[in-house]
Amino acid sequence: MLRFVASFRTALVRRASHPSRLALPSDPRLPYHLRFRPLSSTASSKPLSILTRIQRLVSSATQSLNASATPSDDPERKLQLSRLLSLARPEKRLVGFALSAQLVSASSIMLFPLALGKVVDTVTGTGPTDLNSLVLIMGGVFSVSAIASATRVAAMSLAGSRISRQLRVSLFHSILRQETAFFDKRQSGELINRLSSDVPLVSRTLTENLAKILRNAVTSASSMSLILYLSPKLSLVTICSIPPIVGFALIFGRTARRLSRELVDALAAATQIAAERTGAIRTVRTFGAEEEESNRYTKRVDETYNLAKKVAIADGLYSGSVQLSAQMSLLGVLWFGGRMVTNPADPMTIGALTSFAMYAVNLGVSISAMGTSYGQLTRALGAGHRIFEVLDRDPEGYSSTIADKTVSSQSTSRTSDMETETSMLTLQPGYDATVRFNNVHFHYPTQPKASILRGVDLEVRPGEIVAIAGGSGSGKSTIGALLSRLYDPTEGRISIGGTSIADIDTGWLRSQIAVVSQEPILFDGTVAENIRYAMTGNVSLEVVQNAARAAASHEMIMALPRQYETKVGERGSALSGGQRARTALCRALVREPRVLVLDEHSAALDAESERAVGQAVHNAATDLNMAVVTIAHRTSSLRRANRVAVLVDGKVAELDSYVNLMRKPQSHLRRMLVADVSAVYQDRG
Repeated sequence: MLRFVASFRTALVRRASHPSRLALPSDPRLPYHLRFRPLSSTASSKPLSILTRIQRLVSSATQSLNASATPSDDPERKLQLSRLLSLARPEKRLVGFALSAQLVSASSIMLFPLALGKVVDTVTGTGPTDLNSLVLIMGGVFSVSAIASATRVAAMSLAGSRISRQLRVSLFHSILRQETAFFDKRQSGELINRLSSDVPLVSRTLTENLAKILRNAVTSASSMSLILYLSPKLSLVTICSIPPIVGFALIFGRTARRLSRELVDALAAATQIAAERTGAIRTVRTFGAEEEESNRYTKRVDETYNLAKKVAIADGLYSGSVQLSAQMSLLGVLWFGGRMVTNPADPMTIGALTSFAMYAVNLGVSISAMGTSYGQLTRALGAGHRIFEVLDRDPEGYSSTIADKTVSSQSTSRTSDMETETSMLTLQPGYDATVRFNNVHFHYPTQPKASILRGVDLEVRPGEIVAIAGGSGSGKSTIGALLSRLYDPTEGRISIGGTSIADIDTGWLRSQIAVVSQEPILFDGTVAENIRYAMTGNVSLEVVQNAARAAASHEMIMALPRQYETKVGERGSALSGGQRARTALCRALVREPRVLVLDEHSAALDAESERAVGQAVHNAATDLNMAVVTIAHRTSSLRRANRVAVLVDGKVAELDSYVNLMRKPQSHLRRMLVADVSAVYQDRG
């Protein structure tokens, strides 16, 4: 307690001796609307001056307290309350207006105890006799207070909604710009929980507590001034209750912050289970695992309940302790005050004691309420830490085309330097679309000791189809992921037309490459909307239909219930596997790419559809002069390719036409296909 008081005093001294420290810190890593520059010398006259002073006071006090505390590696402690408060800066005018209304409301209410004391003295014959005027004045004061309170509630609610919107947009932008490995290491439910739960918690807590802190600060200061005015001697009894209340608030704040972080993590885990299982409901039902999944989710929810129970107990202990301190202080006031009233030598009247007692109660309640607000702010630190963890994160390698929208150009990190200096190159129209892999090595970030590619050398020329064959885990799909720069090779070089793709603008590069995966993802919407997804701007239905014809899928789409306006469902669940694959191929061809990657795209197609689609790909490769890389297991797909590259132990073991490779008795491709055929006959028994 003494340490806190000393720290608070030190903070006030620092503020008085260093006016420049009133400026708010600027964090260049945040999106622009969440970055704040130092205040000018005239900033104090702006509507946000109240908010700014609260922020500075909290920041200075907590920094002094942290400096004297035992060092901790907990990242939450590094997140200052001032940064949380700074989220209100974009809405400074609205928040300032709301806080001004709160100031008027709180100041008006403080006149009531004084007026009540006058009424008591009037009734007992020891005060003024003009009771009507006093009641009329207080009626006007109460009306002003009600109007100000209504204004504050409306303005703060609107500010909270705006802050929540801004924070959601910034967080979603920051999530989208992260590298692919970021998503490999995290569960989707965890990220969704930050958007759906953490953001509302932070914005709601922030706006509600700003008003509460100001109201209770005004009430505390006014009550303290008035009890000193009414009776300096009796004020000592009331002041004795303040240190225990402040001490309880500090202890409660630390406990609430720790429990809140654990509770938020537990809620994220429960959200992840719900999102993953509902998204795979067909698999859950196929295996009859509904009860098991229900029990799994119940277990996670029980964990959150147990943590919430601890928070509730902490709330109860804090409220009870503060209430006991305040009530004991009130008993002391009534006892000493009663003796003063009955003492003829003391000038205190019954009305003055009544006013004093009410102000003493207001003082205790407002200080305890500030402690509660502090505890709620520290709870929000857990959610705030999770939000800022993503906002502050620089992607490890350029991954997204929206990075410049959310990352400050002043960043001096290695990633930003790479993005601004080496990633803005685009190739001239009619460029050579030859794809080359030169001694490419790669391992996934989540498995650094498991090398997938160990020196791949490969060339794919425009108008050529090169099939990639190999066993499971040989790195076939990795070839396509590296070509699209979803990942960067750990060693070696990938180039298009002789230019390293690391030097090419990532957005432009991906506009030149189209990928059709084995399990294509379609978004909830119509068939036409999913095909248009590959293009920017307005794309006519004629262009969509031409792409469908190029993919030999127009007739298939026309046979759907509403043709191109047929809803595909979430992740394409309303379509069959073959229909999803053919729609995905239409989406790939609508942009007329120079490089096409097909990752076992025909796995869900029947023989007739596979032949039609295969011929369509061959025609597109010739007509558009595309370099086509197809990962294939089917013999028909391998036959259709100009050349077949066989991956063995992370390298291209052989590269030739299908016919030439099958003529070689010791060919890896021949042995692989023979083994597959043998396995089929063994399974048939």
